[in-house]
Order: sequence, then C-alpha cells, then structure tokens
Amino acid sequence: MPTLYVITYAALRIAGVPVSTHLALSASLLIAFVMFSTGAAMAEIAYSAYATDALQKRFSPLATALLIGVPWALWHLPSMMKMGQSPQLIVWGLLGTIAFRVITVWLYNHAGCSLFAVILAHAVGTTARSAFPGGRHGYEVADGSISYAVIIIAALCVAFFSRSARHVRPASISR
Repeated sequence: MPTLYVITYAALRIAGVPVSTHLALSASLLIAFVMFSTGAAMAEIAYSAYATDALQKRFSPLATALLIGVPWALWHLPSMMKMGQSPQLIVWGLLGTIAFRVITVWLYNHAGCSLFAVILAHAVGTTARSAFPGGRHGYEVADGSISYAVIIIAALCVAFFSRSARHVRPASISR
C-alpha cells in the first residue's frame, strides 16, 4: 500500500494537480496506526479469515473478492455521504474499496492465508492515507479519480496476472 501511495503522489504531481509537498509524520500517526489496526483486525477476521476461506471453496479468488468487496464498499457508503463527499468521489471511493479487496484476497492467498498480512496491509493502507501529504483531502483531490484509479489499476494487474499465472491455492482453501 505505501508503494501505491507513492505512485499516487507521483501521478498527481505529473497530472499537475496541486498537492502538498509536506509529509506530516508525527507521534499521533502511531496512535492512528494502533486504532486502524484494531479496526482492520475486526474487519479482516470476518472478511479474510472467515468469508474468504469459505467463498474460495466454491469461487475463484476474483469472484470471492467481488462477493466480499461490493457489500464492504456499500458498508462505507453512509459514512461517505455523511462526510459530504461529491457523487464522483463516492463512486471512485466505492470502486477503490472493491479494488482494495481484490488486492487483499490476492495478498491473503499469496501470504499462505496469513491473517496478520492482511490486517497489516489494511492498517498500513488506512494509516498511510492519513499521512498522505495534505491528509485524506490531499489524497482525494480531483474527486479521487487519480488516487483511486491507481488502486483500481493495481487490482486489475493482480487479477490479470493471477489468472495468467499458474497459481496453486494454499491447501486450506483447496476445493
């Protein structure tokens, strides 16, 4: 996830979008990481440890990611609306959330079904968005079209290359 945020920052700069050059790293970021880790742990116990394993017994990793990702994205919709996000930002944010689940399922499978790996990725991703130059607002400039497109492109790459590569699922989720 930090790599995707660096790519996002570069893409915003290349596109000429005004983005802060100040990276706000502070002790409060550590507190945020602890809080985000707690939330990520609760989410990933349900989404990865329970739902991903169960769904992958019947469906492909991509279908599993979509079956989890769409409701997960819609779960975020009320808070997005409450924050007063624009319709465009909401759409990009929902698509980015689904794309993040595609990446998460890929990570889960390729890390030997490691719950720790996905909790860490989830927590680091959320924390890094807060630490992004300009914070969440800086990350979501241009209605999130560039920042969430980077995550979507990464998810498409994961989906494409996972389908074309010979991938053997870990034994715990084999059919």
